[in-house]
Amino acid sequence: HADRPQSALDVASSIKELGSPLTVLINNAGIMGKSKQLTMKVNLIGPAMLTFALLPLMTKAAIDGKCTTTPTVINVGSSA
Repeated sequence: HADRPQSALDVASSIKELGSPLTVLINNAGIMGKSKQLTMKVNLIGPAMLTFALLPLMTKAAIDGKCTTTPTVINVGSSA
């Protein structure tokens, strides 16, 4: 259900519930051809919402010294 913005927030909530520090986030979403609106939701809006929802968790890991490097967000894209 990556086409629903709430899905990204649900995933973020589940990750936060784990209670583990988050130091790397890899966004890998890709869909093409169905519609421009669906493509934007899945490829851009969903990963952005997930990233923004998890930034506090990544910031906390850095502040608490639970990561040895700067927290990193990696966005992966592909063409079909």
